Amino acid sequence: MGDPVLDAQTRAALRRAVFALRAGQRRRVFPAQVHVGDPEGERATYTDDGAALDDGLRTDIVAAMLRQQPEGRVSAVWISRVGVPEPHDVDLAWTRPCLGAFAEAGEKPAWFAVVTKNGWYAPLSGDSVTWQRLRVR
Repeated sequence: MGDPVLDAQTRAALRRAVFALRAGQRRRVFPAQVHVGDPEGERATYTDDGAALDDGLRTDIVAAMLRQQPEGRVSAVWISRVGVPEPHDVDLAWTRPCLGAFAEAGEKPAWFAVVTKNGWYAPLSGDSVTWQRLRVR
């Protein structure tokens, strides 16, 4: 199952999510977070503190975050973490639970992506963008 091609509106939202991470997270090393909702609005966030979680517990966490979203809204799901926007163990650990929680709820995420301070990538489609100097107009 691959993501459809990400449209211009989604790409713009991801660009702003990268900018917000750069502006809001001053530390070089910080824990990964899983977000469900709207990157510029209401969202639920789980901070992955490195505890040993299996896929079932991760799925339950994402399902609980999904239930917090307003009814009728198609939510996005993204992971923010340190590093470069390329596949990483954290992404692999959360991809199946994120998509599984949406499937159990009978929904499909608006998009699924990984956001770092350098850029973003969509694990299902392989799309990615990086910036050396990011400016939001």
